Amino acid sequence: MDVTSHTRAFQVMIRNGAFRWIQLFARTDYNGLAAEAVGDLSDPDQVKDLATPYWDDFDEVLTGPDARSSRWFAINSQNDKTYEVEQIICDPNGFNEWRISGIVDLAQSREAGEAVMKLTNIGAL
Repeated sequence: MDVTSHTRAFQVMIRNGAFRWIQLFARTDYNGLAAEAVGDLSDPDQVKDLATPYWDDFDEVLTGPDARSSRWFAINSQNDKTYEVEQIICDPNGFNEWRISGIVDLAQSREAGEAVMKLTNIGAL
């Protein structure tokens, strides 16, 4: 079965995967984030370097029901091979300027039967 053909269910899978990145970020699990990344971000030290400015400004990441809201998540179909995803990091001051971004490989997702996502960036606007 092609999981990508069930658009709504596939998008829920992607949204859950993006929020998993938020949970890893909230726990400062840089190894976990690096394991789900591509390029330079596959190095936990690089992930930590990108995350440090956030932690300099804030003491926590909100992960409650509001932080899971679809209003903090965006998915864009770039072509027939990948989607780009962006999950806003909800901070305690409500600035919400930080993002975690990634890509979804559609061919690998079809093969695996689940959303195959890779982290590509962590940063502020």
